[in-house]
Amino acid sequence: MIHEILIGGVLIKIKVKGKLENISNFETIDIDTNGIKNKESIIFKDNDIKYTIKFNNSSIILKRETEEFINNFVFTEGKKSNSEYYIKEYKTNIDIEIYTTKIVKTDEYIEIHYQISENNNSFIFTLEMREK
Repeated sequence: MIHEILIGGVLIKIKVKGKLENISNFETIDIDTNGIKNKESIIFKDNDIKYTIKFNNSSIILKRETEEFINNFVFTEGKKSNSEYYIKEYKTNIDIEIYTTKIVKTDEYIEIHYQISENNNSFIFTLEMREK
């Protein structure tokens, strides 16, 4: 984990607060933890889910991982992409098409609006970060 993030330079310890909201089903997962970040990545763990967020020119890559699954998203505003949901116990990968409607990103804030194409469920992922 540390090796991956060192590629982007200096590590900064951060306080992370946020949420993953399923707007369609009125469900929310709250995030309140500590993490590390640099210019290209953010890593933290909350509620037994490890989050790794990486940035490139036009996309945000979000990886959520537990003992049971790995879920990879590639968010590009105004574009469709495939989210991979890997179930470890069954060694099975499920592709889920998503459409990213909005991305807001600053040094201290991320907001991603997206929709799952199969069931039209809409989500908002928000994250606020500050140095500890």
